[in-house]
Amino acid sequence: MFATASFNATDPDDYASMIRGAQIDVVLAERGDFAASATRVDLGLLWIQQGHESMARTFRAVIPVDRVVMWFLKSSQPSAKLLSATVANKDLAVMSPGEAASWRTSAPCAWSSMSLPTDAFRRYGVSLCGRDVMPDEVQNVVQPSAQSFDRLRRLHSAICDIAETAPLAASHPDAARGLQQHMISAAFTAISEGVDQASVKGHHIQGIMARFEDLIEAHPKRAIYLAEVCEAVGVTPRAFNNYCHDYLGMNPTRYLTLRRMHQVYRGLRAGDAAFTSVTELATQHGFWELGRFSVAYRRLFGESPSVTLHRTPQDSRLLDTPRR
Repeated sequence: MFATASFNATDPDDYASMIRGAQIDVVLAERGDFAASATRVDLGLLWIQQGHESMARTFRAVIPVDRVVMWFLKSSQPSAKLLSATVANKDLAVMSPGEAASWRTSAPCAWSSMSLPTDAFRRYGVSLCGRDVMPDEVQNVVQPSAQSFDRLRRLHSAICDIAETAPLAASHPDAARGLQQHMISAAFTAISEGVDQASVKGHHIQGIMARFEDLIEAHPKRAIYLAEVCEAVGVTPRAFNNYCHDYLGMNPTRYLTLRRMHQVYRGLRAGDAAFTSVTELATQHGFWELGRFSVAYRRLFGESPSVTLHRTPQDSRLLDTPRR
């Protein structure tokens, strides 16, 4: 089966909804002219995606419980942070099913990904690598040989180009099956040749940040504060603050505040002005000083909370509709 869809968006939440196979929150730390695009290709077992964002951002994603995700940078560009690890231009990240993970960029980013069902990933790992290559941590970052990684990157880009410019060329089942097999072979060759880049210290920090993600996931609508985070993850505020600066590009209080602000924004966009209260939504998400909240909200989103609430459902910021 071959199916494709391409999108453009100027709203982070619209963009997040385009990305298949993961529950994603996009957090922007500042205002700006956000623009993004995404391409999705379904080859059957294998799902392929690529995306581009015009601004630095933090993704928080929950990986599907039944899939393994492989992720890398599309071209030469500033490295990204995935949990405690740095993903550079020649690195391949493999993320475990069902895990929550955040990755941060410090500049505009173009990325590529693919995913397989967990049982298929294990099966191909044994047959193509001679062993089970399922990551035993939340994620594993490896550095393949230059030759195998360049082949993986070129093939991924070529498939996305076909999807965008000539989808009918790959619509025949035999063509789609051939593309899938070539891509799977390239991915597992890269994994098998890869050298693990994570250090013992990196794995320790990764575990701390994974527990932080679990805490957020367990309380998606409740305000979370630094003291309870440190108690839950077993680290001092000073150490955790340092980890978050490296991992998220900001201190944990700032990150949690931004995340709650985005949750209010989504609630206002989805709400009915006749039944939804700005005050109720703000206080539900831990904003008790409403004057300060309103100022911060306007600074981040460029409009007051009441304007967001009264926007009509037809006022969509999605520029293009999916193409199948």
